[in-house]
Amino acid sequence: MNVKGVLGFALGPLAAALFGFITLPVVTWFYAAEDVGRLAMLQVAINLTMLLFGLGLDQAYVREYHAHGNRAALFKIAVTPGLGLLVLAALVVLAAPSLLAQVLFDLKDASLALMVLVCVFSAFALRFLSLVLRMEERGVAFSVGQFLPKLIFLLMIGGYAIFGFGDDTRSLLLAHTLSLCAVALLFFSMRWRVCLDAVKQPVALGELRAMLRYGFPLIFAGLAFWGLTASDKILLRTLADLDQLGMYSVAVSFAGAALVMKMIFQTLWAPQVYKWEVEGEGKAMQRIQSMNRYMLVAVTLSFCLVGSLSWLVDYVLPPEYRQVKLVLISCLGYPLLLTLSETTAVGINLAKKTGYALAVAGVAFVINLGLNLLLIPTYGAAGAAVATIISFWLFFIIRSECAYRVWKPFPRMEQYLVTAVLTSLAVWTTLDGDRIGGVIHLFWGGMLLIFSALYAKTLFHFFALIAKCARRHPAG
Repeated sequence: MNVKGVLGFALGPLAAALFGFITLPVVTWFYAAEDVGRLAMLQVAINLTMLLFGLGLDQAYVREYHAHGNRAALFKIAVTPGLGLLVLAALVVLAAPSLLAQVLFDLKDASLALMVLVCVFSAFALRFLSLVLRMEERGVAFSVGQFLPKLIFLLMIGGYAIFGFGDDTRSLLLAHTLSLCAVALLFFSMRWRVCLDAVKQPVALGELRAMLRYGFPLIFAGLAFWGLTASDKILLRTLADLDQLGMYSVAVSFAGAALVMKMIFQTLWAPQVYKWEVEGEGKAMQRIQSMNRYMLVAVTLSFCLVGSLSWLVDYVLPPEYRQVKLVLISCLGYPLLLTLSETTAVGINLAKKTGYALAVAGVAFVINLGLNLLLIPTYGAAGAAVATIISFWLFFIIRSECAYRVWKPFPRMEQYLVTAVLTSLAVWTTLDGDRIGGVIHLFWGGMLLIFSALYAKTLFHFFALIAKCARRHPAG
């Protein structure tokens, strides 16, 4: 893939982060913290349905794409089972829609349940249609699916604020619903021929069984991972209140700066590694280790940079969100440590040992659940953030160890030590930052200088590699 292709895929996460940063202050000034919490619960519900009803077949589609001779048939096999189950689930919800609204939003409003269903179907369609564009290496078009929903949502919230209406829960959730639905319809119009060709294909039951065997452990792994990423919000909703959930959701949203790295990397990494495997690249292991080294440096410097600059958050949020700057550093654990683990754990998928994904996610989920139950009653949002970063550090360790044993050995002690230091400092900042005061940000600035010096040689090699790739594959 040339530089132009990489930039095309990078456009989506970068633009999505930009629009998220613009939208977030608007939402916090215009809506109550409990409404921000309800929006977070909608996103939790969408993520759950994507993981559950995708049946792992979205990942199987990416895994088999380059080696499959009939990609229209592959698309049909990947989409049909989950879509059928999703329709059945929707019929069950429609029998008592107010119940779903009560569970998610603490409101008995059937219209909110209908919005949830529209969001879920739109997100499902967008997920699989985006994968088609991703595997066709249409970077810009793929990126549109990542940032356009946020742009439409931003425009609607901005319209509410300008014209002085829509400052209630229903209007906030409606803006999110319409943004997802509009982009799903756009992607369908772009790839309707793929859908039409897929409808005409017969379903090869043997292939379906093979893909389900690959994806089946990922269903449960996905559920465990959803629990790992959502239990903090659910328990804040239960053990604290919607205000604490709203503040925590804002901190998680600011951590979206790190999600840029995660989204770009995950978009490019897995398909490229699978392509190397199909092509029989002898240097694949060496390239994976090099990428792991670069990612460790990127994760380390990102932690230190955010820790030193998080005080700037106070200037864009209302006074009641002042704790966000301290909670934010621990919220980085999810995107940064997860991204780092992708470089070490790729061997699990290459070895097709997806059962390990379930075990790793399950263990991390149990740890996360226990830590949340222990910390949230005392520390609220700060406790949830600490539980998250500790759980994802352990997730990274266990996932890496599994890959080490089922695929090929690789060096990993430096990663464990550096991430242990970063995790400890983040926990200290979140729980004790109020007492320490602004000195904590100066400390993180000092850590940034120290790690920059330690990794100066790696940074030099990385930028030299980028320059070399740019010369070989110019953007034009």
